[in-house]
Amino acid sequence: MTGFLLDTNAISLLAPTKAKPVPGFAEWVERRDFEGKIFLSAVSIHEMQRGIHRLDAAGAVRKAEALKRWLLGLIEGYDEKILPVALWTAILSGQAEAAAIGAGRNPGMADALIAGTAREFDLIVVTDNLGDFIACGMSPLRPIDAVGQE
Repeated sequence: MTGFLLDTNAISLLAPTKAKPVPGFAEWVERRDFEGKIFLSAVSIHEMQRGIHRLDAAGAVRKAEALKRWLLGLIEGYDEKILPVALWTAILSGQAEAAAIGAGRNPGMADALIAGTAREFDLIVVTDNLGDFIACGMSPLRPIDAVGQE
């Protein structure tokens, strides 16, 4: 294991608009990031951008603007630690999604791509969505459990 890949729901715990953050999680991420062990997926950037756009379209303009600024800062801060979806990622994620579907669970393309990215780069997925990632053959870590490991 070379580090941690934050799933979209784990990243959202760090958002300035989050009502109930996980105590200690932001500090855990900061320490691991200082060690060079925190990564994001381009898929998560897509999911967050989609959510922000939907908020804006629904009239939650202030919240959308705050999240746009936060997301831009996140993108600038992580830059090269935002992992793309490339050919090998697509192959690994297709295998993971097929295995999950074969086991009776449909994780969806986004989670399958995040699982494929984690597998390609030998990362642990940090997520509250354990079921989909376990079905994809991963051993994910919940944010609250990550904090408890220290």
